[in-house]
Amino acid sequence: MKPLCLPYVRLTLALVLGLSVLLSCSSSKPAARTPDGLLPIDARTDELLRMSQQYLRLNNYTPAINLLNEASQRPLSRSTTAVLYLLGFAQQQSGGTEAALEAYQRLVSQFPQSQYVPEANYHKALLLLNRPEQREAALWLLLNLAERAERTDLRADATAAANQFLFDKADADFLTRYQEKVRASWRPRVTEALVHRLQRDGQPLAVQRVLMSYQKSGGELTTALRRLIGELPTAGGVRQSLRVAVVLPFLAMKQDSTFDVTSSAALEMLQGIRLAVDSMAYPGLTSVELKVLDSNDDSLEVALSLVNELKLFEPHIVIGDLRNRPSRALARAAAQYGWLHLVPISDADELITAATPNTVLANPSQGTTAERLGQHTRRWNPTGRVIVAHDPSAASRRLAERFTAQLAGTALRVEQRTLSNFKDLFIEQFKEFSARLRVDSADVVYLPIHNEEYISFALYRLSNDSVNVQVYGLDRWRSYTSLDPEMLSRLKAIVPDLYGEPDQAQSFERFRGMYVRAFRALPTTYSIQGFDVARMVLTAIGRSRPDATPLEALQSAPTFKGLNKPYRFGPGARDNQLVPLVEYRFGQASRVPQAE
Repeated sequence: MKPLCLPYVRLTLALVLGLSVLLSCSSSKPAARTPDGLLPIDARTDELLRMSQQYLRLNNYTPAINLLNEASQRPLSRSTTAVLYLLGFAQQQSGGTEAALEAYQRLVSQFPQSQYVPEANYHKALLLLNRPEQREAALWLLLNLAERAERTDLRADATAAANQFLFDKADADFLTRYQEKVRASWRPRVTEALVHRLQRDGQPLAVQRVLMSYQKSGGELTTALRRLIGELPTAGGVRQSLRVAVVLPFLAMKQDSTFDVTSSAALEMLQGIRLAVDSMAYPGLTSVELKVLDSNDDSLEVALSLVNELKLFEPHIVIGDLRNRPSRALARAAAQYGWLHLVPISDADELITAATPNTVLANPSQGTTAERLGQHTRRWNPTGRVIVAHDPSAASRRLAERFTAQLAGTALRVEQRTLSNFKDLFIEQFKEFSARLRVDSADVVYLPIHNEEYISFALYRLSNDSVNVQVYGLDRWRSYTSLDPEMLSRLKAIVPDLYGEPDQAQSFERFRGMYVRAFRALPTTYSIQGFDVARMVLTAIGRSRPDATPLEALQSAPTFKGLNKPYRFGPGARDNQLVPLVEYRFGQASRVPQAE
């Protein structure tokens, strides 16, 4: 019967039977490859070694370590290598990682031909696996032993230890890096481990990308890899079936009537998305599976409950939410699990940071709109005077910075003003500011101010003072009921327009007909946005190259003409780069041409 040869069991047997069979589960001794027998005998070293064995059998490591330390300081003898190995093992068992590594390293470096070196390297590797910066070195030792160790039991144990780390403990980032460095014979195993980890993390798109890349590289295909690659979509499209999750605040659990506006907006957007999915064909996609979830406008519910449902569904795309707080929770989950997260409404730059790499905004972000206004200024006022007046808030300052950055290197004279966020002081400051403009005029005044009351006062003051200036502002000004179009016309105001009137009359009429037949109601801004956003992303994915992720498909897609605005992202872009502008003239807002 073959003896049990598991880690540490071999050592325990050796301690009981004596050093003649130390770490050997067979009767043969590799004396031919060890110099141990060429060294002299030292009786004191042998005595200390025997005494330490007695303590080791009882798992009493402290006195054993003391004896072995004394023995390791003795002159070199036939037992020195055994002493160093047992010293390393005893330190390892007692938690002395540094001392154990020191003993193992001394053995390996000073006695590279010793019969105990393979076992020392094995235990050294187990210790190094616990240090992130040395895990690659640990795996190198284990893979060497797995392929080259003379004893079959040691090869089996090294293989098992490497597999346990790769499949059970290593994270996706480590495996991705290590896959490029590992020797060719182990690359299939590391690829299997990486796919296994990505599947456990709920990242089906990343699995697809890894397998396609591996297949393209010509790597060896194991049975498991052949099966996984066989399940990939054909070359006719990114994937034959696309799973789309829609997370919106339907507020089904809320009874308060004050939530009607939000829930109605969510329902209207869902109707637009459903119409895009059910009524349109997308080359490259054979089917689109839709799952609808209610965020209840609650970021905590999204984080604790809905993410688990999404993990089970394994979506390729998540569309949501209407509010920023739940959208932030979805953005964090998308970053963790590899979904494309498409925010349909918000223009908040905070949603598309480095920490949320899979989140994109269907609308231009506030920063992008500021840059677009800056580009428009540079083109149409190349030599004038520009004043940027912002409030102290971080958001207003960021917009001012993005705007003025577009004017660098031009002949424009750019000045900045910081206005108070206290009402009375703001009023006094702006009165003085408007009065000075009557004397020392400017061509453009950019006011990245969000507060409706403050901006209403500022614009009426400029208008009443008959200041000859063109005002640039924010897209949300169009929703402020206190701003009169006639007054905006007197100031020749230009603002971004993210939800204007449909500018494709024929397409809109077809859409309206489909919408009325399907839902017995007229389409709204939210239903148009839902329809456009869904069509835009499904069209981009259906037409992209087979190995592209949804994010890559979106960033490489050409301009998509929606019903009320165009969409284009571009390489690396995380928000829609096309910003429609409107200019107020004669009491009406007219679109500024995109091609500038």
